[in-house]
Amino acid sequence: MVSSIRFSALRLTSFAWVAALALGTAACGSSSTTSSGPTPVKCQVSLSLPLSTVDATGGTATLNVSTSAECAWSATSSVTWISGLTPASGQGQGQVQFQVAPNPGPSPRQGDITLNGVTARLSQMGVGCR
Repeated sequence: MVSSIRFSALRLTSFAWVAALALGTAACGSSSTTSSGPTPVKCQVSLSLPLSTVDATGGTATLNVSTSAECAWSATSSVTWISGLTPASGQGQGQVQFQVAPNPGPSPRQGDITLNGVTARLSQMGVGCR
Protein backbone atom coordinates (compact mmCIF):
# COMPACT_ATOMS: atom_id res chain seq x y z
CA MET A 1 0.00 0.00 0.00
CA VAL A 2 1.22 3.51 -0.77
CA SER A 3 1.81 5.40 2.44
CA SER A 4 2.51 8.76 0.85
CA ILE A 5 2.71 10.37 -2.55
CA ARG A 6 4.69 13.54 -3.08
CA PHE A 7 3.57 16.03 -5.66
CA SER A 8 6.02 18.87 -6.00
CA ALA A 9 5.06 22.18 -7.57
CA LEU A 10 1.52 20.96 -8.21
CA ARG A 11 -1.60 21.91 -6.35
CA LEU A 12 -4.25 19.19 -6.45
CA THR A 13 -7.96 19.44 -5.88
CA SER A 14 -9.46 16.84 -3.57
CA PHE A 15 -10.78 14.90 -6.59
CA ALA A 16 -7.36 14.86 -8.25
CA TRP A 17 -5.76 13.78 -4.96
CA VAL A 18 -8.19 10.85 -4.62
CA ALA A 19 -7.64 9.89 -8.27
CA ALA A 20 -3.87 10.08 -7.90
CA LEU A 21 -3.95 8.03 -4.72
CA ALA A 22 -6.19 5.43 -6.37
CA LEU A 23 -3.86 5.20 -9.36
CA GLY A 24 -0.82 4.93 -7.13
CA THR A 25 -2.46 2.21 -5.05
CA ALA A 26 -3.64 0.25 -8.09
CA ALA A 27 -0.13 0.29 -9.46
CA CYS A 28 1.03 -1.55 -6.33
CA GLY A 29 -1.04 -4.64 -7.09
CA SER A 30 -4.38 -3.92 -5.47
CA SER A 31 -7.62 -4.01 -7.37
CA SER A 32 -11.24 -3.09 -6.92
CA THR A 33 -14.50 -4.61 -8.12
CA THR A 34 -17.75 -2.88 -8.93
CA SER A 35 -21.08 -4.68 -9.03
CA SER A 36 -24.05 -3.10 -10.73
CA GLY A 37 -26.59 -5.95 -10.29
CA PRO A 38 -29.26 -6.18 -7.60
CA THR A 39 -28.16 -7.51 -4.24
CA PRO A 40 -29.38 -10.97 -3.15
CA VAL A 41 -31.28 -9.42 -0.23
CA LYS A 42 -33.12 -7.14 -2.62
CA CYS A 43 -34.13 -10.13 -4.75
CA GLN A 44 -35.98 -12.09 -2.11
CA VAL A 45 -38.99 -13.89 -3.56
CA SER A 46 -42.36 -14.31 -1.90
CA LEU A 47 -44.88 -16.88 -3.19
CA SER A 48 -48.58 -17.39 -2.59
CA LEU A 49 -50.97 -20.06 -3.80
CA PRO A 50 -54.54 -18.68 -3.81
CA LEU A 51 -55.69 -22.31 -3.94
CA SER A 52 -53.28 -24.50 -1.93
CA THR A 53 -55.44 -27.65 -2.12
CA VAL A 54 -56.69 -29.06 -5.41
CA ASP A 55 -59.39 -31.72 -5.69
CA ALA A 56 -58.64 -35.19 -7.03
CA THR A 57 -59.74 -34.33 -10.58
CA GLY A 58 -56.85 -31.88 -11.00
CA GLY A 59 -56.99 -28.79 -13.21
CA THR A 60 -55.25 -25.47 -13.69
CA ALA A 61 -53.93 -23.38 -10.80
CA THR A 62 -51.92 -20.18 -10.34
CA LEU A 63 -48.92 -19.22 -8.19
CA ASN A 64 -48.38 -15.51 -7.40
CA VAL A 65 -44.77 -14.27 -7.42
CA SER A 66 -43.67 -11.12 -5.56
CA THR A 67 -40.16 -9.67 -5.90
CA SER A 68 -38.45 -6.46 -7.02
CA ALA A 69 -38.84 -5.46 -10.67
CA GLU A 70 -35.19 -6.09 -11.57
CA CYS A 71 -35.04 -9.57 -10.02
CA ALA A 72 -35.10 -12.62 -12.30
CA TRP A 73 -36.62 -15.93 -11.19
CA SER A 74 -37.01 -19.48 -12.44
CA ALA A 75 -39.72 -22.00 -11.47
CA THR A 76 -39.50 -25.78 -11.16
CA SER A 77 -41.81 -28.53 -9.93
CA SER A 78 -40.72 -31.32 -7.58
CA VAL A 79 -43.26 -33.83 -8.94
CA THR A 80 -44.41 -34.96 -12.38
CA TRP A 81 -48.11 -34.42 -11.64
CA ILE A 82 -47.52 -30.63 -11.41
CA SER A 83 -46.49 -29.60 -14.93
CA GLY A 84 -46.72 -26.94 -17.61
CA LEU A 85 -45.34 -24.08 -15.51
CA THR A 86 -46.05 -21.01 -17.64
CA PRO A 87 -43.96 -18.95 -17.69
CA ALA A 88 -41.17 -21.09 -16.25
CA SER A 89 -39.03 -17.99 -15.73
CA GLY A 90 -39.53 -14.27 -15.51
CA GLN A 91 -38.53 -11.03 -13.86
CA GLY A 92 -40.27 -9.01 -11.14
CA GLN A 93 -43.78 -9.72 -9.96
CA GLY A 94 -46.00 -12.07 -11.88
CA GLN A 95 -48.01 -15.25 -11.95
CA VAL A 96 -47.12 -18.80 -12.92
CA GLN A 97 -49.94 -20.99 -14.19
CA PHE A 98 -49.60 -24.76 -14.01
CA GLN A 99 -51.50 -27.98 -14.58
CA VAL A 100 -52.31 -30.52 -11.88
CA ALA A 101 -52.92 -34.05 -13.14
CA PRO A 102 -55.79 -36.11 -11.68
CA ASN A 103 -54.90 -38.10 -8.56
CA PRO A 104 -55.88 -41.73 -9.29
CA GLY A 105 -55.19 -42.94 -5.74
CA PRO A 106 -57.21 -42.69 -2.53
CA SER A 107 -54.44 -40.91 -0.59
CA PRO A 108 -53.83 -37.17 -0.71
CA ARG A 109 -50.47 -36.09 -2.13
CA GLN A 110 -48.22 -33.05 -1.95
CA GLY A 111 -45.84 -31.43 -4.39
CA ASP A 112 -43.67 -28.33 -4.42
CA ILE A 113 -43.09 -25.49 -6.84
CA THR A 114 -39.78 -23.76 -6.20
CA LEU A 115 -38.67 -20.31 -7.38
CA ASN A 116 -35.11 -19.22 -6.57
CA GLY A 117 -34.97 -21.51 -3.54
CA VAL A 118 -38.37 -20.50 -2.14
CA THR A 119 -40.97 -23.28 -2.04
CA ALA A 120 -44.76 -23.26 -2.26
CA ARG A 121 -46.46 -26.55 -1.32
CA LEU A 122 -49.56 -27.74 -3.15
CA SER A 123 -51.80 -30.50 -1.78
CA GLN A 124 -54.15 -32.63 -3.83
CA MET A 125 -56.99 -34.66 -2.44
CA GLY A 126 -57.27 -38.38 -3.15
CA VAL A 127 -60.11 -40.10 -5.00
CA GLY A 128 -63.03 -40.97 -2.70
CA CYS A 129 -64.38 -44.47 -2.21
CA ARG A 130 -66.22 -45.87 -5.25
